[in-house]
Amino acid sequence: MIHASTIESTFSKPEILSKFETIIENNDNYTVFCQGNKPLKWTTPEVAGNKKTWTTIFTKSENPISPNYQYGSRLHIINMTYPFVGFYYCHHEDVDKNDYESTSVYLYVNGELNDKNERTKITFIFFIPDNDHFSILDGELETVVVTQFQEAIIPCRPTSPDVHVTLYLITGEPVHLDTFNDLETLYRYERLYGFFTNDTKEKEKEYMFECLFSKNGVNQTVLILMTVEIPISHLAKPSLRDRSGGHTVVGDTLFLDCEIKTTNSISFHWTTPSGPIDRFRMNTTDQNKTLSGNIFQTLLIYNTTMEDKGKYICNITDAQDHSSYADLEVKIYDENEYFLNISETSNIYSIVASAGEEYVQWSIDVQGHPIPMVTWLNHMNETIPLGNSTKYVAKFSRSTNEASLKIKNIAINDLGYYTILASNKKTEKMLSLFLNVTDSPSVHIESRPFHLINRPSTIKCFAYANPKPEFKWEYKPCQTCNFIPVNATVLKTKSFEFISQVTINASQSGSIKCSASNYKGYDEAISGIFVSDIKNGFDIFGLESTVDLDEEKMVAVVARGETITVTCGASIYNYSGIEWLRNEQTLTEGDRYKISKSYTEFSNKINLEIPQANFSDNGLYVCRVIGQDGEYLYKNISFYISDPIPPRIRQTNMKDELEINIPEKMIILCEASGIPKPTVTWYKNGALFEPSEPKRIKVYSNNEKILFSSTHAGDEGTYKCVIRNKMGVAYKQQTVKFKIENINPELGIDDQAELLPYNKKWEFPIEDLKLDNYIDQVDPKTGKIDYMIGQELFDRSYSVSSDRSNAQSPSLKYAALTFSNSSNQPVLPPPNSMGDYRENTHTGASGATEITTISPDDGHYIDLNDPYLVMNTQRIESGESDYLAMLSPPTFEVLSSPHYVNENVCQEPLEDSGYLSMKPNTVFSPRLEDGQVFDFNISNRKHLNSEDGNGHELLPMLRQPSESDGETPLPTPITPNSFSNPTYHIPPRILEETRDCANNNTDIVKSVDNYVNMPQNKTIVKEKGNPSNNPFVNVNSDKGGHNYVNSNSRDWESVQV
Repeated sequence: MIHASTIESTFSKPEILSKFETIIENNDNYTVFCQGNKPLKWTTPEVAGNKKTWTTIFTKSENPISPNYQYGSRLHIINMTYPFVGFYYCHHEDVDKNDYESTSVYLYVNGELNDKNERTKITFIFFIPDNDHFSILDGELETVVVTQFQEAIIPCRPTSPDVHVTLYLITGEPVHLDTFNDLETLYRYERLYGFFTNDTKEKEKEYMFECLFSKNGVNQTVLILMTVEIPISHLAKPSLRDRSGGHTVVGDTLFLDCEIKTTNSISFHWTTPSGPIDRFRMNTTDQNKTLSGNIFQTLLIYNTTMEDKGKYICNITDAQDHSSYADLEVKIYDENEYFLNISETSNIYSIVASAGEEYVQWSIDVQGHPIPMVTWLNHMNETIPLGNSTKYVAKFSRSTNEASLKIKNIAINDLGYYTILASNKKTEKMLSLFLNVTDSPSVHIESRPFHLINRPSTIKCFAYANPKPEFKWEYKPCQTCNFIPVNATVLKTKSFEFISQVTINASQSGSIKCSASNYKGYDEAISGIFVSDIKNGFDIFGLESTVDLDEEKMVAVVARGETITVTCGASIYNYSGIEWLRNEQTLTEGDRYKISKSYTEFSNKINLEIPQANFSDNGLYVCRVIGQDGEYLYKNISFYISDPIPPRIRQTNMKDELEINIPEKMIILCEASGIPKPTVTWYKNGALFEPSEPKRIKVYSNNEKILFSSTHAGDEGTYKCVIRNKMGVAYKQQTVKFKIENINPELGIDDQAELLPYNKKWEFPIEDLKLDNYIDQVDPKTGKIDYMIGQELFDRSYSVSSDRSNAQSPSLKYAALTFSNSSNQPVLPPPNSMGDYRENTHTGASGATEITTISPDDGHYIDLNDPYLVMNTQRIESGESDYLAMLSPPTFEVLSSPHYVNENVCQEPLEDSGYLSMKPNTVFSPRLEDGQVFDFNISNRKHLNSEDGNGHELLPMLRQPSESDGETPLPTPITPNSFSNPTYHIPPRILEETRDCANNNTDIVKSVDNYVNMPQNKTIVKEKGNPSNNPFVNVNSDKGGHNYVNSNSRDWESVQV
């Protein structure tokens, strides 16, 4: 028994069970069996072109015949033909055919048939080529490439052993075999290969041979061209390209071009994602050369599927056993698949260049499917055609998916954004690229040829530069003067164009110089300033206002019978020889025309007068002058004489009544016509209308149009347009009213009130506002508050606001209060005592005013807040407006305890100790003992969190956003209608206090202790005099001998009920 290892070592080479050389009859079938100890593979002769289909070859695995082998394979040849004559190799699958373990046989074909009918019979079964082929070579000329200094083979191989082969030179001289000639060359012959020779010493030499094949007296010849190549070390790297640019869709034909640069003879070998070329769907072209001499071959795949995507390999070999390959990942897309991406290959999207550089360039990677189209736009958004132009080179390669833009001869006006637009059938994208060009300034001045004397004239200086230049202006006011600096303004119009302008009032001709500079350089320009009293130095003017002149066409319409007066003027600097012409004839003084000339320091003028114009005066009139170059220059005017026509309103938008919303724009149009040209006059409410606000109200178009850019309440009224000429009068009027916007029911009352339009007609002098009585909401029967008492006066109440000094309650007044502890010492009000304290008009037994307390649970309370009080007093003392208006208490450091209504001011004031106090000897107070009431020393104040502070807040209490500035809710037991503490301010003493207690003569207002209203009337305290000069004191009051504090002030007058 033989072990497997012994078998493999002893019989490692496959065995073919056939003679080494076997002759097969033409078109016969034949099989060859091979066995070995590894999986087996057959390699057959390579056949080119369509000859591959002449014979069919396949293999089948069979059991080995010999027990010494483990594998068997049978080669089947169907319809043997001459192109398949050659070596058939049997070798292991893991080795090449040239490996030493390979075994081969050589098969011939016998091309002679003995029976003609048999040949005909076979024709019906197989394709029968020329059966009398003596050579395996096909064609009249075969090319063989060999390597210099290496032995070469001239492949003159017969189809059967009985064919005699002879080699001749192209000259007809036979080649001698097996002998060295003078050049030490040798030729020898082997039937299985052809002729061997060492005649390869000369590089790039070509030999032409003739192979003669003879059998049974029949001769056949084949020409062979042998070319000697120089030896090379390697093959260049080939390129593999998809002609579709990677956009093959399922069902399309895929074209792959494999190209290499070489002069050697090569062969192409293809590998697809599925393996070798599938000859049923795939095909390769013959080798071709490009215009540059490169060699390429194309692989075609028909009716592609998604299985065709993947890696393709093109491997190239040459006769010197070199190889080189290229691979490509091929994409196959579904019909509805798409995408698009663009990016700069170097990630440079902004380039900085200096003017004068040769070029700049961007390269853009454009990836997308379907095939994208590319468009380039320059910095002016103009399309740049693909190709080479004088300024741009724009390209897009679909094969490389690369777009590029080259900008040549860089200049400052190339600065800006350049855009590439990529789009396909499904989507589009764009990419912006910025070119920043730096350059030194290039300056020029833009000025009128003539400037009206002593009239403002604007001159502009343009500088093209980057970065922004610095401008400098210098003015030379006369020809002999020196340049002096002038101020200017700079306007930037473009990214690289800068404009500076100056305004001058020239009285003489002179010069102006503008210069500009940046870090790149400097430039300047000088322009002459020519002064004239004629517009533009040469003009026609002076027509009466009753003449209707079209200034663009210079056509004037004149009423028959009117006198035409017109003047032509020209600058003395540039023109001479001024005259009037009609019908190319110079007009002279006569019965029909009156010609007069005049001169000024700056111009020559000629006046033309045509009295009592009639229809014969229609036509063109020309003013002619002679320029500095001796050429004539002309200005024309045409007169059209017409019968007088009464005025009429040609076009108007005026209605009898116009109702619009404030502040809408409003235009009132009243275009007039008539001959002579009528005048237009506007009236408002019967008075001549003159715009009170020229910036908002403009009158233009010959007084025919009034434009209100926005409307105010004061614009309401009746507007009348009156047009007149000597033939009559016409007019049109319109009443303008303003709408009151509808109230939005979804808004609150206070928000609606804020949105109501303001109308000044509701304003009236403050002196006319009289507020007399108080509201007593304490029911005299029950002694309790009745919220319904005086309800009609609360329907529209006033809210307390820091910016509305007049928005205080007209119906309530407050009195001073004091809070004491059990020891009758003044303290801060306890938390449960904070609330609104309202005066009751009926008095107690003592005759003092009673105070009704409203519980803080009802929603309102007095807040005496230190920081706000101090801040606001300081603002007023420094002359600023009252920040808190009605809610500002006095400054604690300055003020002492004030005196109050009906108080005996002659009584010596007690020491200040705390809060507002009604003293027992003047007004009823819950405090039983007299004493110090107010303590305005901040350091004595109790902090909110201190032990004795009773929890009162010392921080500003801001109103809730829901609180109204214009409305207060209706009073209910839950939300009583009460008011915050009023304004009280005592300013520093300015004048000496006047007291005459014996005669009961006291000056309440001047005292620092008086309770006064601030800041509206604070200046009153500065006036020394009797109470009649003080609006705080009502000297005519019928309230007895007592003067009420603020009784006549706008904040404290009571309401008449």
